[in-house]
Amino acid sequence: MNYQQNENELLNCYLDKVIFRKEYDFDFILQHEDIYQEQRHNTQNRIESLELIIRPECNQRCEYCYIARYGADLYPFAERLSNEEILHNIDLVLDYVFNTRNLYIDRWEIFAGDLFYDGIFFDMCDLFIKYLSQKQKIYPSIFLNHPGLILTPTNFSFIRNPETKQKLEEYMEYFQKNFNWEIGFSVSTDGKYAIDTREQVDLDDSFFDDCFKWTIKYHKMGFHPIISASNVHNAIKNYDWWRDMCYKWYTDVPEKRQDILPYWLEARNDEWAQDNIDDFLKLLNHMVDDRLRMCNNNVKELAYHFTVGDGQNNTLLGLLHGDLIWFNTLSKEALQDLGCSMSISTIINISNLSLPPCHRLTYPQFNGGFFKVQDNKIVDIEAFNLSLYLTAKTANAKYLPKCSLCEYSAICHKGCFGAQCESTGEIFHPAMSVCNLEKQRFDFLIYKYYNLDLFKVIEEQGKDSDTIMLLRVVKNIFDNIDDVEREKYDRIINEARTD
Repeated sequence: MNYQQNENELLNCYLDKVIFRKEYDFDFILQHEDIYQEQRHNTQNRIESLELIIRPECNQRCEYCYIARYGADLYPFAERLSNEEILHNIDLVLDYVFNTRNLYIDRWEIFAGDLFYDGIFFDMCDLFIKYLSQKQKIYPSIFLNHPGLILTPTNFSFIRNPETKQKLEEYMEYFQKNFNWEIGFSVSTDGKYAIDTREQVDLDDSFFDDCFKWTIKYHKMGFHPIISASNVHNAIKNYDWWRDMCYKWYTDVPEKRQDILPYWLEARNDEWAQDNIDDFLKLLNHMVDDRLRMCNNNVKELAYHFTVGDGQNNTLLGLLHGDLIWFNTLSKEALQDLGCSMSISTIINISNLSLPPCHRLTYPQFNGGFFKVQDNKIVDIEAFNLSLYLTAKTANAKYLPKCSLCEYSAICHKGCFGAQCESTGEIFHPAMSVCNLEKQRFDFLIYKYYNLDLFKVIEEQGKDSDTIMLLRVVKNIFDNIDDVEREKYDRIINEARTD
């Protein structure tokens, strides 16, 4: 067996372990539904979804978007396809998964710049309907007992087109009724006071009202605004707007009780100057004060909200998602994962049927392999730069360069491999301004919480292993905050009190 054959066998073995598992075979599921349930919800399996990168083209050019900046290298123009070719390749992949491999993959993620300005999303849905219909006739009980999901990020610009919106609703209801599958969306907008760096078009209040109405009507939807160096100057005003909108629309919706605030993400581009970081710290201070207010200005309730968050005794429920003003969970899985989709998704780039580590690392040198096609069928998977691909996909966040000896590592969400590649040329080495942002973020939060006696209350409430580790980490960081930083943090806190 030669080198290429060895690499091919290794790649196929890896994929069979993480996503093309025998436990996901339709016939296996019929005989062993208990094993299927256990495998799909076992966090140690890590890979949860199959993600298709459809295309980079978008009807917006957001200021900080990496595709707008690096799209020509990430998605070379020579490899970009017509819609007809894109749909052909999607058809090949679905046929391979559902027919050749006979697998029930019940979670798909669709990634693209935008899929609605020319309606390709509906053509893609028709392809799913084609294969799901075939399998549903043969295995109706699997669809009945094991719901599926197709999740897509979108800027929701289509919300103002009544025809598109109605058509999409019809498709969503068809999938739910016929397959017990939901079509969900992650809504990419940064809010009313960040339009100048995001959409860069006029959007009135009715646009956002329509977005919120949809997230109520179809529950597999949520917002993920991004805080970037370019919009952080306006972030406090924007935060207040988001909070008020969530209260306006979600207060009386039981299914949205944990969506009291959206899922904020930091743009981890290497461009966080100190004045941007200072604005970010002011935002964090404002968010902590506001969350304390939500907890009736009771530090015990705030501590319970952060660490338990089950809403018992009328306390504030924990957020449904990651919390910008709290710390990375200290579970074993969370410590080793990267805090992004790379750890939980297998990604296929539809344009060339390649296997990039994630949709942020589609540079050709990072592809792990390619699907091989003969006679309009995928017949094999051939490895390419497999060692780098597997290193990226299986990287343990605890042992990354610079992070392995960093005292912040246990509570930090880590950087973005793609942004780090563009900043340093090395995917595993942190972008320095992002690293600085995260360190100052946690320094400030820990200092703020020590002043509130929050950690003392947490220690009194419970002493499980995660709590003990958290208290140890934050104590070490707190002790190392120098006097200059403390004066600065006191100034931020006191200025907010007088505003």
